[in-house]
Amino acid sequence: MKPALRAFHLVDNAGDRDSHLAPGHGLVDWAQVAALLAEIGFTGTACIEAPPFAYGPDYSVAAWAAYLRDTKQLLRPRC
Repeated sequence: MKPALRAFHLVDNAGDRDSHLAPGHGLVDWAQVAALLAEIGFTGTACIEAPPFAYGPDYSVAAWAAYLRDTKQLLRPRC
């Protein structure tokens, strides 16, 4: 899929169903995902497909900001 990959959704899960957990709150190996994306030179778009792991449904701006920061940290390639 490397040549055709333009965008994808980021979502975590507990391994038993499509649970739409916030990235970092399930079983996905995000270090491996980041390494593979770096390996293929991915520069496309990734859409986070889950609400923040915080109290809702009226999430605060701070909750969304922390969510984005934490997700970026998960996808930072590690050397």
